[in-house]
Amino acid sequence: MPRETLVCLAAAFAETTRLAARCAIYASQAAREGDPSARQLFAAAAASLNVQARRYGRLLRGTVAGTDTNRRMLIETEIPALQSLLAQCRQWAGDAEWKSAREAFAHADTVAAQLESLRRQLVRPAAATELLVCQICGHIASGSAPEACPVCGAVAGKFKPVGPASAL
Repeated sequence: MPRETLVCLAAAFAETTRLAARCAIYASQAAREGDPSARQLFAAAAASLNVQARRYGRLLRGTVAGTDTNRRMLIETEIPALQSLLAQCRQWAGDAEWKSAREAFAHADTVAAQLESLRRQLVRPAAATELLVCQICGHIASGSAPEACPVCGAVAGKFKPVGPASAL
């Protein structure tokens, strides 16, 4: 597949997924405001965009490399790019008057430190263990859910198991 086509597919997948999520948020807002026709329109747009995103995703699946290459890409390119983006976002949030955005990026900062641990585990994989992800802030717990999330304080019930590697 030509590189330009691959870049376009990846960009279309990312943007379509983002827009579908935004339309779902707009549909929820329209429902809260008691506007059923706007809710329906936004929900239909979200569903349509999700169909398109799945199609792009299926086309991209054939471009995924082997595990060793994927591990290297994640460690050398993708995690550092995310950390760079988060650093910029924290900078902007620090200048903002939007308290919840500043809090979200403060949580992201704390959780980003876990990416370094994940990065080390990907270099030297350990024995399979259950991982759980906080659905509020993204904190990753190992073994069992903490009583309260150490990042955002969410209760144990807000952790969703990813499962041991052997179960995948």
